[in-house]
Amino acid sequence: MSVPNKIRDGDWTVATQDGPATWSLPFQSKGDTQSFEYKAKFMQYAANYTPLKNSLAPFNTPPTTNHEQLSTITVTRGGAPVTAYLIDESDTTDEGCGILSFTRTYASLPSTRTEQSTITYPFQFVSTTLSYDWTSPPVAPEVAELPITVNADVVYEYSLTKPSIIYAPKVFSVFGRLVYIGSPTPLGAGYFVAEDSAIELYRGFFYQRKAVYVSWSQFTSP
Repeated sequence: MSVPNKIRDGDWTVATQDGPATWSLPFQSKGDTQSFEYKAKFMQYAANYTPLKNSLAPFNTPPTTNHEQLSTITVTRGGAPVTAYLIDESDTTDEGCGILSFTRTYASLPSTRTEQSTITYPFQFVSTTLSYDWTSPPVAPEVAELPITVNADVVYEYSLTKPSIIYAPKVFSVFGRLVYIGSPTPLGAGYFVAEDSAIELYRGFFYQRKAVYVSWSQFTSP
C-alpha cells in the first residue's frame, strides 16, 4: 500500500498560523464577558523553531517593577485592537517534511470583577474598663472578638506590575495600649476591607490581587 506524500508550501522559516484561532472567555460564568484567551496553532521548520519566552523577573524582589517582558500580539475584539499576552506555548508535534506544529495561547489582561461570597468575620469589641490580672486591677484596654458570618464582596484585580497589599483594619491591646493597623479602604460608601488582600500570579504572568469587602450595615442593630 502506498503512502501519500505530504507537500507543504509557504515560508516555514517563520512561525505561521495554521487555520483560525479559537476564543474562550475564562470568567464568563462570573459575569465577565470581556476578558479572553486566544489559542492558535502555528507551524515552522524545526531548524528555525525557537520557543517564545517571557522574561519573568523575581516575584518578591523589590523595588516593584514590570515583572514581565511579555511577548504580545494585537487581535481585534469587538471591532477594536486589543493587546493579548503570551501565557503558554505547547510542546511541538512533528508534521513531517521537517515541519513542527505547536499551539500558542494568548490572553488579555483580565478585567476587575466582583464575586459574591460569605465569610466568618472576627468582629472586634474594645473595652477600656478595669481589667484584673493575678494580683492587681491595672487600667488596661481589652479586645475581644466575636465571629460572625456575613455576606462579602470579593474583588479580583489584575495588573502587570506588583500591586500593594491592602491591610484590613485591626486593633490589638499591647502592654496596656491600643494599637491600630490597616485602613478601611472602602470599596464604596459603607464598605471596609475585611481581611488582608492576597496577591498571586494568575496564569503564571499576571498579578492578581484578591480583596474581601464587607458592608458596615451588617453589624448594626435593626
